Amino acid sequence: TIVLITFSGCGDFEDGPGFSLRTKRGRLSNIWIISEVYKNDTLQLTGYVDTFTVEFDRDGEFVYTEIENNNGLLVNVNYPGAWDFVEVDDEERLALIFDGTSPLGAQVIIWRILRLANDELFVEYAEPDGDIIEIDFIPAS
Repeated sequence: TIVLITFSGCGDFEDGPGFSLRTKRGRLSNIWIISEVYKNDTLQLTGYVDTFTVEFDRDGEFVYTEIENNNGLLVNVNYPGAWDFVEVDDEERLALIFDGTSPLGAQVIIWRILRLANDELFVEYAEPDGDIIEIDFIPAS
């Protein structure tokens, strides 16, 4: 007797992973820090790493935190919102929905997910001027 077991739905993103026992929601639920940022495929060396975190919970809420320099005093500014996976152009993407209570005002940002693993989250988006930004996150702890 031959038993064949197949798994599907794990290779949803360009850079993987090819297989995971954790759900996408489970893999995303974490506190993430920026490890690298690329602008048009060029590594950006200043201004990003150690200044931003984003925390996603399983219930579809997130908090994006930016560390700002306010006259020499470092302050955390929180941008809360909701998140969900959405399909755009036959690709699964991550929608960040900021409500009117956020300092950013009400807006929706769509990230293309390149990789979503337990220890890596790679996303990209296009800026209004056409520049392509890739953000590579790692878990905060």
